[in-house]
Amino acid sequence: MKLSTTVFLLNKKENEYTARDGSLKQSYRITISQENNSIIAELPVNQELYQTLEPNRNFDVVCEYRSTKNGNYLTVLSAKPSKTAL
Repeated sequence: MKLSTTVFLLNKKENEYTARDGSLKQSYRITISQENNSIIAELPVNQELYQTLEPNRNFDVVCEYRSTKNGNYLTVLSAKPSKTAL
């Protein structure tokens, strides 16, 4: 399922981790808020999208809801600067 919404980007996090095969990998996450910071979430993004996002700005995002054996989560598919304020 795909979801579209406007969010405020609070910050970005880049984290190095060791994969199951022993190789080093990078993960990219963003922290977003809605409704004057009453809703806060951390979402995974890919490297290309991560590099285009700037904190302290509003973005229109498209996310995909995924259900796996490890749980349910949202991942960001696309984001563009929002033309409207939250």
